[in-house]
Amino acid sequence: MSYSLKMKELRKIKKLTQGQLAAMIGETERVVGAWERGETALPLDSAYQIALALGCSVNDLCGWPKGKNEGRVFSDGYEEELLDTYRASTPEWRDHILKTARSSAVMSKDMAERPSDEAERREAI
Repeated sequence: MSYSLKMKELRKIKKLTQGQLAAMIGETERVVGAWERGETALPLDSAYQIALALGCSVNDLCGWPKGKNEGRVFSDGYEEELLDTYRASTPEWRDHILKTARSSAVMSKDMAERPSDEAERREAI
């Protein structure tokens, strides 16, 4: 195999047993154990389901290097920095980053949609 499966490490970070992960992806505990021990190859469709369950990418699951998004054009340096920071974080911290980003996006949208004090004064006249 040309990868070092990180499934066990990522599963433990999420505090899941093999049985719990197996139930989440519709497999048996025995199959999940065989994948973790490297006894059987992990099919791509199963790798995708595991990545979703563990909140990571298939690249993370397979221990592949992060790299840049080849061909990806970022709108600005902040977007690229945010993605790099997310990728450098543990799966647990990725959840925190996403929650913070989502909350910030909602708050900034709400602020943008509110009329300014000046606009309110003009409407009152």
